[in-house]
Amino acid sequence: MALYIANPYTRMHRMMEQMHENDGNSPRNLITFPVDVKAEDQAYVVMAYLPGVKSEDLNVNVVNDTLTIEGEIKNEHSEKDANYLVQECVSGNFSRSLTLPDALDAAKAEATLKDGVLTLRLPKVEAALPKAIKVIGK
Repeated sequence: MALYIANPYTRMHRMMEQMHENDGNSPRNLITFPVDVKAEDQAYVVMAYLPGVKSEDLNVNVVNDTLTIEGEIKNEHSEKDANYLVQECVSGNFSRSLTLPDALDAAKAEATLKDGVLTLRLPKVEAALPKAIKVIGK
């Protein structure tokens, strides 16, 4: 089971890279990663699966209702001149943005990285939280 999911068109992109090797505009490894997003009353909990990524190689940004996770996978075993028969371990930069249904309170956000799983707790802004209204009978 692969934990990093390459874009299904990666092979096609690699062929295009070879065709346009010298144009400087060829796509690089299109790295994406699986996430789970759970909605709670007060917050959203996001779990991103990033095995092998170190916390210092991650950037997490929250702006209004958008979460962006960026980072770099460093494949230290890759050698350009090596004669690989199969090379599926990717390396390079990645970025993923998710737009959530409510605005987020970035000042109260929490992030932990343990065993390759980035867990984010993103509280909703006060205005987005449900309010109980007491009904008075007359």
